[in-house]
Formats: sequence, structure tokens, C-alpha cells
Amino acid sequence: MTNKQLVQRAVFFLSAAILICAGTIVFFSSAAASTQVITAQADWERGTLEATEAFTSEGKLKLAPSGSWGAQAWKTPDKPISIGSAFASDGESVYVVRGLGDITFWKYLPASDSWVDLQNLPRGAYYGMDLQYLNGSIYAIFGGYQKTFARYSIENNTWEMLTNIPDLVFQGGSLTTDGTDIYAIRGYNSQDFYKYTVATDSWAPLAGAPATLGAGADITYIDGYIYTPRGINTTTFYRYDLSANTWTTVANLPATMNDDVDVTTDGTNLYVARQANTTTFYRYTVATNTWTALANAPYASRYAGIQYFSQDGLIYFFRGNGDFRFWKYDPEEDAFIGPSEPPGTLTTGSDMIYHDGYIYAPKGGAATLYRYSPSANTWETRAVAPMVFADDTRGVLAGSYLYFFRGSNTAIFYRYDLVANSWSTMTNAPGLVRFGGGLAYPGSGDYIYATRGATTGDFWRYSISGNSWDSSVSNLPTGVLASYGSRIVSDGSDLYFTAGIGIKRMLKYTIATDTWSELAELPFSPYFGTDISYSNAKIVALAGYYKKEVYEYSIPDNSWRQLHSLPGFGPGD
Repeated sequence: MTNKQLVQRAVFFLSAAILICAGTIVFFSSAAASTQVITAQADWERGTLEATEAFTSEGKLKLAPSGSWGAQAWKTPDKPISIGSAFASDGESVYVVRGLGDITFWKYLPASDSWVDLQNLPRGAYYGMDLQYLNGSIYAIFGGYQKTFARYSIENNTWEMLTNIPDLVFQGGSLTTDGTDIYAIRGYNSQDFYKYTVATDSWAPLAGAPATLGAGADITYIDGYIYTPRGINTTTFYRYDLSANTWTTVANLPATMNDDVDVTTDGTNLYVARQANTTTFYRYTVATNTWTALANAPYASRYAGIQYFSQDGLIYFFRGNGDFRFWKYDPEEDAFIGPSEPPGTLTTGSDMIYHDGYIYAPKGGAATLYRYSPSANTWETRAVAPMVFADDTRGVLAGSYLYFFRGSNTAIFYRYDLVANSWSTMTNAPGLVRFGGGLAYPGSGDYIYATRGATTGDFWRYSISGNSWDSSVSNLPTGVLASYGSRIVSDGSDLYFTAGIGIKRMLKYTIATDTWSELAELPFSPYFGTDISYSNAKIVALAGYYKKEVYEYSIPDNSWRQLHSLPGFGPGD
């Protein structure tokens, strides 16, 4: 069976066959073998789903929707990353220790954008924790004034205690490998440097570093040499020659290092995130002994690090700072993948409207209006609005203008001129507008249609040419209210309205006949964060209210289906 492989403890003799019908699977054979019927989601998910899903309807197996969420929407771990975090890769997964004295240990699978809980660390992770992959195992020191040294078997998901590192490890503790054995510095303002021979489970001292190493140090191997910043608030950068057992000082870093860092390599160059609550990111070119400042990280980072992933050629950049997020950096493009972050945090009162290659977005909680260019991946601030937008309302594009209710229990109505980059105050709405106030324009004609919101059924239209409102159109049907999470859009002919405050109702407004009609029930309860958008005879909906679910409504079929969920964020995932 190509789209489902079930793990069942059953034996079938002779020529067996499998029948799937209406989400039920029946095994049968010509030798009168026993049958097993599967009708529960949990039973389906015991196997491996391939291009199918069992979560949208209990007991039913369906084809999975195509498509995926891309850059900057990657799934995060369920706990934040901070002091003592560490990272390693075997080329198939990225292994992550979260730090903070915790024993939590994960692996991230980029191919499926998923996190897996692994066997807990044998010791808590703190300052000086580090990981190093070698030949199917991950070696670890745990920092926090500990000598413990251990090895994790990827195949068996088990930890094994090894001979302790010779002395206590703290800030600046680090591991690397030449492909055969492990090398370590213990940091802690010492010059100590060691080699661990894997075959004999033994440690031996090597020539000490030219000066003490501490916070900001991290060793990395390339082609017979080991490199490390000195740290301790210096710009000093060292190279160790394995064959000669000697150290030399090479080109200074562009800035001082004095924080937990994690240097990584693509096998040719070294990459260093400065951390220390900065966005600074550098590349060291080994061949020319030079440093280059790279694209800044999206946000300041601290107590985390970076890890090169050979399978996709990208660098995974973890923010730390008690945050869940990570980014992916493309060394060839010197750019972080995906849309850049807006200049300020978007909040209640924000919206997004597309026009002519740009997305316009009121910031929310302010009078600021942003414009984002998807092609250039840049944000800019446009003319400041006359007043603050801070309510759950939605604007609309009509011609070369954007129209917005201010909301917040006012009747104020604004127009933004896309060409002139200027705002105008238009005729007030017929009543006070609040949460659930929305605007829709059918793409042509003189009228913009509006829900008042404020948990009412009031429905109006606005004459663009006359700059005037009228209430002659039919209100929402009895029992249907526009409130938190209510939205209204047009397909170019008519209007589609989704109710709010948890009411799972969807309606169509036929402009030609001024009538409302009931459509298929929403598959989610709309509330804060719910939004809808129209494209190609379909409406895509975000469930909102701390949910990840995304749905698609087919106008011709009057039916909903669930799409791939947003990856989620932290413990809310």
C-alpha cells in the first residue's frame, strides 16, 4: 500500500489483500485469515503516514493537502533556549541542548520540520556545555563546574559515561574533532587544552593556549588546525597546529567576544555569532586570514549559537535569550532566509493589504503605517496616520486608495492615498465602530460595504464618489453578529462574511439582490487572530486565538478542508 504502512502485530498467510473504504481498513486473505478494522485516529497514527492524514476527521484517513509553510515559520522547540545551550549536527538532524541547568535534549529534523525528544542528558547543562558529533555519536561536556564527559549513541538513543575531563569546565568550555579524536578546552579563565583519544577512552594534555580562555571562546577544526576566539572581552583569535602542537595568533576579530558563543564551519570558512545581545555575525576566511561582517541577525541573540547543516548548506542560527526561535542563514546569499521582520511589533489594530507589489500594514497600537516589498524583502515607514489604530478592525483596497475604520468606539473613517502617500479623513460612519468592523470592496463600482462590529448586526455601504454612507442595505440576519474575529471579503462579485466570538457561521451577501444566505459551517471557532483572504475561488482562513489551524473554503463546492497547520511556537505548539 503506497500511502499507508501500518505497524500491526499480525501475520497473514498466502495472498493477502487490503481494502480501504470510508476511513476503515480491513485486512483479508484467501486463507480465511483474521481481520482487523481500524476506525480511530490513534490507530492510524501508530503507522507511518505518507501523503495522508488522519487528524481532520476522527477515524478517517484522507489525502494530505499539498503545500507547506516556508521560511521564518519553522517549528520551534517547546521550551526556550538560554544559558548553557549547545548544538551539533550529524548531517541529517540538528541536536540541541536547551541549557538553564535542564537535562532536556532534542533533535530537529529539517526535512520534516519537526522536533523529537531524545533521552535526557545525564547531567544538567550550564555555562561551558558543548556538543561534538563524531562517527555516529555525540560527545558532551556539561559546564557548570563539572568534569563529566559522556557520549550519546544516535542509533540507540542512550548515553554512556566516559572518563571525566581532567578539570572543571565553565564559560568558554568547548569541544571539536579532527574526525578521529576529540579536542577540548575547559575555559574557566584557564589555558588548559586536551586531547581525548576515543579508542582508549583517555585524556592527555596538549600545549596550553597562549593566554587564558574564557567566555567567548569556542574551538573549531578545519584542515589540520583548530581555531578559537580567546574571549574574555578581547578581539584575540588563535590557531592551533595539530601536527606541531603549537599556537599562533591570527587576525583579530572585528569586535570583542565575552559571551557564550558557538562557532561553526562549512569546512572552508568559520562563522561566528557574537551574541552578547547583539545582531552581529561574522565570517572568517581561512585562506586569506580575514574577517567579514555578514548580514545582521533578525533580532539580538544571547546564550545560544549557530550550527552549519551540510544537507542544505545553511547555518541554523538560534536566538537564545530565553526565546524559542531560530533562523536559517544562506552563506552564498549572505542573507537570512524568508521575509524580514517588520521594524516594530505588530499588534491589535494591525492589518495587511496587498497592492501592486507591496503589502501595506498598519502597525497597530500606533499611528504607524509600514510598507513591505516582497521582492526586495525590505520594510519602510510611510506617512503617519492621523490617529492610532488599536481595535480589531480591517481595511480594504479600492482603486488607488486604502480605507480604514479607526474603530475604538469612534465613527472615524480614513482614506490613504497610495500614490501621494497621504491620509485624508472622510465622512464619519453612521455609527460607532468597534471590534469586528470590516470593509469589503467587490473590485469595481462605487460602493464599499461595511460591518459595524461592536457585537451588532449593522451593515452599511459607502459611496466612494459621494463620500457618503447609507444604511439602506440589509443588516446581517437575526442572530448573526459582527464582533471579535468577524471578517468580510469579496470574490469580485459578492461578499463573504464569517462571524466572530466563537460563532461558526459563514454567510454570503449577494449584492445584486441585497440578500444574505447561509453557507457551510466554519470548521473552527473564530475569535481574536482569525482572518480570511480570497484568491482564485477560494477563501483561506486562519483559525486564530492561539490556534495553528489553517483552512480553505471552496466557493464552488461550498465546503471546507484543513490545510497544513502553522508550525506553532514554543509550548503553544
